[in-house]
Amino acid sequence: MIGLALLTLVVAGSASNDYRADFPLPSASVPQGWGVNIHFTDAAPGEMEKIAKAGFKWVRMDFGWAGVERKRGVYQFAPYERLMASLRAVGMRPIIILDYGNDLYGKGAPRSAEAVTAFCRFVAAAMRRFAGQGIVWEMWNEPNISFWPPKPNVGEYIRLATEVGKTIRQIAPKEWYVGPGVSTIDWNFLEECFRGGLLKYWDAVTVHPYRGSNPESVIEDWRRLRRLVDRYAGGHSVGLISSEWGYASQEGGAGLEQQADYATRQYLANLTGGANLSIWYDWKNDGLNPKDPECNFGTVDTTLTAKPAYSQIERLSRDLNGYRYRMRLTQGSPDDYVFAFERHGVYKYVVWTTAAVPHEVRLNLGPDSRSITLTGRPTALPSIDSSWFGAWNPISPEILLGDAATVKGRLKNLLGPIVSSSRTRKLKVSVDLNDGGDGSSQVFTLAPSKNPNSIDALSRQITGDWLAHPRSLVWTLADGSGRSMSQQTDCIQTDAVSFYPLIADGRIFLSIADPLHRKGTGWIQTPVAFETLQPASSGQVNGSIVLESKSPTKSESYRETRIGYGPSNAIPRRSEATPLSLLSIGKFASRGSTTIDPSRYGLLQDGDAKIAGAVTASMSSTTSCPIRASEAVKIDYQFSFGWKFLFLQARGEVSERRYASPVSLNMLIMGDRSNDSLRMRFVDSLGQTFQPDGGKIDWDGWKAVSFPLDGRDAGHWGGPDDGVVHYPIRLDALALIDSTGGAGSRHSVEITAITLVERQKP
Repeated sequence: MIGLALLTLVVAGSASNDYRADFPLPSASVPQGWGVNIHFTDAAPGEMEKIAKAGFKWVRMDFGWAGVERKRGVYQFAPYERLMASLRAVGMRPIIILDYGNDLYGKGAPRSAEAVTAFCRFVAAAMRRFAGQGIVWEMWNEPNISFWPPKPNVGEYIRLATEVGKTIRQIAPKEWYVGPGVSTIDWNFLEECFRGGLLKYWDAVTVHPYRGSNPESVIEDWRRLRRLVDRYAGGHSVGLISSEWGYASQEGGAGLEQQADYATRQYLANLTGGANLSIWYDWKNDGLNPKDPECNFGTVDTTLTAKPAYSQIERLSRDLNGYRYRMRLTQGSPDDYVFAFERHGVYKYVVWTTAAVPHEVRLNLGPDSRSITLTGRPTALPSIDSSWFGAWNPISPEILLGDAATVKGRLKNLLGPIVSSSRTRKLKVSVDLNDGGDGSSQVFTLAPSKNPNSIDALSRQITGDWLAHPRSLVWTLADGSGRSMSQQTDCIQTDAVSFYPLIADGRIFLSIADPLHRKGTGWIQTPVAFETLQPASSGQVNGSIVLESKSPTKSESYRETRIGYGPSNAIPRRSEATPLSLLSIGKFASRGSTTIDPSRYGLLQDGDAKIAGAVTASMSSTTSCPIRASEAVKIDYQFSFGWKFLFLQARGEVSERRYASPVSLNMLIMGDRSNDSLRMRFVDSLGQTFQPDGGKIDWDGWKAVSFPLDGRDAGHWGGPDDGVVHYPIRLDALALIDSTGGAGSRHSVEITAITLVERQKP
């Protein structure tokens, strides 16, 4: 038997030394990233040629384990070898889906240790046979629904996908590995995968953005997914792929003509959203029933006769062949779309509208401005004079706002090349600050030679009170004759309103933090009572919780779906119910006692043994607490200069309980502006300790604090020391205060309403 190390060398040596450069993931050039799903390994005569003629460069096909390994340890790859040969003959590449169970190793998806190991052997065999041929390997198809039998289980999926990732990276490390191919954009499933560490292995995240709305609605979802991926990727480059999505043309549904329009608009929307690889579902109708959606997703019918969708895909592929997506140019109506594409300095525009009725507009295209009737069908227009593009680079579709200095730096990075260009000095460069709701607007003219502080003035303006109506910036180039072209940037506030659920005295309370309205003593927070979903006398509150409330200073309502993740999360523009369980942790005193229960909690100090310290705990009636809480623990402490810290330790039943799907540990803390560091600790199933950072105690009075329990913003040690939380976890230090406030200082904190937030099990 060939040893694994030798096998790795054999496989690696079979491909180019620069394999990924030879077989890259596609760019935004048309139609390099356009593909289609198929359901066969052996095409009908002329079928592959017809797929290629439409402009498709990719096909996506199942690589079913049960069909390949029909006898233990024996792999039949001949059908896929024929498929690969037929693809090479027409210049197409495959996305191959590693999927589905094998009854040789048990019913359903691979979940037992034996089945997981066997699936990885199947993957290893596939790598040995097909590595180096430009394949993108996708881990499963829609594991968040019925394709993971008997029922979806994200933990099981993460385990299998992780082992597959290890197998691929060991045997054929240059191969493209992506996942999870979820049905729709399942935010909870995706975030669990990211928290589980799969972005260490994946080169791209694949989703199936099916929807009943028009294709352009996906653009906002791509932006949200990009932010979510970047939050967990740790600087690792991870792409986005639409690996399955289509619209059916059944009678009473989209119909043939709308399917054709949507087929092209879907690809264009994916490009502007940063998903350069788009797989249309489906190549061919699966049946003859004209009223059944499942029979009518194809671009051709069952006889391979072209439907209007095929013709429109072929037309757009031909019109834009070799042109690379550059930017969207903003028009007077958000319903009107103009995308600019470029090839070797030559530009084309693709124009259409989502409005229900075609209408005539004057397109703002600088020297190419013109009047045209827009319809729902994308049309390519050649540029006559693209000279303005020499100084008009694509601007990010959104700016993530933070503090003023950060915003100022980002604006200068965006505008610097434009306002300093010799060409733009002959043109007017302006930014229109659109408030998004109250009808007012402010225009800044950016001319450094006349107003070097204009960018600073703009940054000061947009960091103000914008949250009630999300704002946008419209950047415009214009000349003296009224010709102009514009791009739009949406302002995304990364420190948006956050909601923290808390349990106290058998009721659920909701703390609302609005970091945009800061005072000298910290954030304004207004805890408000919220519906009790189940009596909390047992300490457990269950239910499907959608936290909807009003900002303490705004009339607008917001929904936060990622509960307890802290103020660093922007509020999603769409709302989904997040099933949560809330467990009250804090019952500090024994009956009738004025001290904390030593069987449940301990108050300890640690650090440099040579440093003097005094720490005491007592019960407080919480008369000043903004919520109705019967008790709190008050901690008084004084440390000499040096390294010293205290912690409220979980003991007995509090520390013995294990949490398989924790979200956060929330609590109310009364601070005294000590500027000491606030943390907590938990331990995972492999003995690794995590210590999330809660920042400085830089406030007076009561404040809700939320510690994420997914390993973010946390130091770690012990166990595997890999920084990945291996669930379930147990609580260790509920609150830890590291004294940094100076020698001899006396301080105190009060803590109440300690609440563990968990996701409910499916």
